[in-house]
Amino acid sequence: MQLRDDIPGIFYPGHYGLFGGAAHDDETILACAVRELYEEIGIKFQENQLREFCTLNLDFRPFGYGSVERFFFEIQVEPEISADIGLGEGQRAEFLPGERLLAQERVTPYDSFVLWQHWNVRLMNGTIVC
Repeated sequence: MQLRDDIPGIFYPGHYGLFGGAAHDDETILACAVRELYEEIGIKFQENQLREFCTLNLDFRPFGYGSVERFFFEIQVEPEISADIGLGEGQRAEFLPGERLLAQERVTPYDSFVLWQHWNVRLMNGTIVC
């Protein structure tokens, strides 16, 4: 998780959120995810390492804006990789266990929902992987 910068004008300053960002004009969603992870934590993953988990459509049309699709992926990250993380954005990066993460007061709402969903799918299946 990334503790986002505490800068006015960005979505949810000072909140925990997942790493990510917007795709460039002709960029695929997977290529965007790989690029954003590299820019934000300095680790170059391969597209085939990412597994699609969930897509959310945030509808801002009632407020005079369009809608935004947010794509969520999961990736297997070995614990020793934490030594390789070089934070490119935000205040800090942390590996947080599911229970602790979901108890945080300041998690971006859309990420919180998807993380809750991810955590509970694993609980329902009898395994805990988060």
